[in-house]
Amino acid sequence: MTATLTQIRSALANQIATQITGLRASEEVPAAINPPMAVVGPNAGTFAEYEVTMGPNQAVVNWSIRVYLILSYGNVVSSQKKLDAYLSPTGSQSLVQAVNHDPSLGGVADFAVVARAQRYGLVSYNGVDYLGAEVMVDVSAS
Repeated sequence: MTATLTQIRSALANQIATQITGLRASEEVPAAINPPMAVVGPNAGTFAEYEVTMGPNQAVVNWSIRVYLILSYGNVVSSQKKLDAYLSPTGSQSLVQAVNHDPSLGGVADFAVVARAQRYGLVSYNGVDYLGAEVMVDVSAS
């Protein structure tokens, strides 16, 4: 059975929180945040592409998942260094490495890959300014 969006979000948030020390991760969009935090949700645009393979009951879904990386704006130099580490392709704080640790997200997906990062800078969340970026993770599940 194909993994649901809820299962994908949960597995990705769990993997991020487990692999990156000090980075809290939420599979739901919380009313208030406690940075540094990764908020996992579907892409704002197209977030699911459905394919049927090998018959009508065997579907593959390609999900586009957005991870908001949100850090305190109080000490912008320190937060920027931390955000840069999260966005790095390598290192113990790397989101890329956290996903690459287990591309199946604990067996929920066929594979997951960090595809791109975007919108680095000032982020307003629930009326409060933070430093942040968006990271897009492509997930395929059958």
